[in-house]
Amino acid sequence: MVRIFEKVPSSYDNEYGIDEVNNFDVFLKGPCVIVLLAKTWLISSVNGAMKLTANLVNPNIDDRYDPSKRIFCLGYGNTTLVPFGMGDMAFTEDEPNDVDLEKFVSKYFLPLVSNNGKRLDIKTAMSNLRNINFVTYCNGSLIHRRIEKILEEKMRELGFNDEAINLILSQSTLAAISGDEKLNTTKASTLLFTDKNDTADEGLEETLIKYDNYYRLVIKSNGQHDLRRYMRDDIKFSKAIKEFLCSALNDKGPIKQDTFVEGVINRYDVQEHSAIQYKTISFKMNHDIHDKIYNLYRSYKKTNIIADLEEFVNGLNINNDEVPNSTLEISYKGNEIIGFCLHGYNIFNQYELELMVCSPLYRKNGIGTKLFNNALYNMNQNGIDKCTIESARKYDDIDFWFKKGAIQVSKRTVEEIFTSFEVSILEMRNIKEYLDKLEQPHERKLNN
Repeated sequence: MVRIFEKVPSSYDNEYGIDEVNNFDVFLKGPCVIVLLAKTWLISSVNGAMKLTANLVNPNIDDRYDPSKRIFCLGYGNTTLVPFGMGDMAFTEDEPNDVDLEKFVSKYFLPLVSNNGKRLDIKTAMSNLRNINFVTYCNGSLIHRRIEKILEEKMRELGFNDEAINLILSQSTLAAISGDEKLNTTKASTLLFTDKNDTADEGLEETLIKYDNYYRLVIKSNGQHDLRRYMRDDIKFSKAIKEFLCSALNDKGPIKQDTFVEGVINRYDVQEHSAIQYKTISFKMNHDIHDKIYNLYRSYKKTNIIADLEEFVNGLNINNDEVPNSTLEISYKGNEIIGFCLHGYNIFNQYELELMVCSPLYRKNGIGTKLFNNALYNMNQNGIDKCTIESARKYDDIDFWFKKGAIQVSKRTVEEIFTSFEVSILEMRNIKEYLDKLEQPHERKLNN
């Protein structure tokens, strides 16, 4: 039995935030990503794979469950409680057998190319397959090939010729992470992501390699053969995979295999060689803007989400006719937000540096210091000579503020359900003096 699950918001009754899907119609509602793991031992492993993928394709936390970019994952067999009190559900089968895979393909994918036993016209079938984008890890690429082969045979039975089959199946995409290195029979538009330190192939260069029917991007990574590390902790891998998936989900019109993959890699290369830049946005704060910024802040604290700059700024719906009372400093590379800092007047009419965060993928690179300096520079330009900072060790690196010269003036305790934590109230008391002491004062000027 092959089962398909969808990522949905978690709740009290749905701890993992996954629902089983029982109708092929979900694949007609817009582009989606289907994750294929070589083995799905636990429900939590399915959930984790979908969360990692959602972080890349839905970069703004508000859109994590965007119905136009749905995330699915397969599980093999029924589920049963894991013994020894592990508190999880395990799948009863390690890998799908051919009979179950054929039933799965007939139920979910065959209706995308046929209707009541008759083949659809090529244009409609291409459009339907354009919604299907796979992410496979390790030998999950072999399961993908088995699925594709079954569908290919059923299409031939419907009367599609080889040219039509190749054209239709090329509209589906495959991001194969550390997968099988012999994918020449695949029909999908395929990019194999290979860690140079995690392959038996010797002498591989860090470059894009074109094979007979797919592309292979070789990146020097950590050699851990770990999907979580590649997609959460490794900059090159996660950014390259993100570019491929977002292109597959957002590019309009039919895919041309060669130009599609090469276009993805060209954009990735441009992004890789982009300089880190900084942007300042001043605006009148309201609840909607505050919620959007805080949602993104919380997501940057937890994951490797990298939000789209233009999409995020446009989503704030800033009214430029209003007198500003808040400022957002943004660090970005290409069109990706790396980090940001929010400062402005609070409800007590005190000037406050409210929050600052950097994507986990870019920390320890001086970006926080640059954002902080830019914030203080703008405060100084507007005649503000001191600001308050609230910092909790539970969430922040309070020592960062102390190193910059902040002084602790008080503390307060925040009570949450089943826990409490201490918040320190700090002050930067002489902003101009801090800026004057910088070794290279020109660096505090904004790079817009």
